[in-house]
Amino acid sequence: MGEPLENPIERTGFKVAALVLSKLRRREIGAEYQRLQTLTRGQARLQVSGVLLGLFLTTLLAASFGWIGLAVYFLGVVLIFR
Repeated sequence: MGEPLENPIERTGFKVAALVLSKLRRREIGAEYQRLQTLTRGQARLQVSGVLLGLFLTTLLAASFGWIGLAVYFLGVVLIFR
């Protein structure tokens, strides 16, 4: 529990997941990052992987609608994460 993150890719993944989860749950990003840090290594990696997979799949779905779909996706991302 609370083990330090090992490499920059892992830290970046945790930060992205903390940002997405904090926006969805309407919490502070620092509190969400700390919550991810206190989980066991497996639970934290599962949540981070789920968030990143969700972002990837929604991008693929938007890309299937062409450039208009990607434009709508990126507009949604900007509006949600501003």
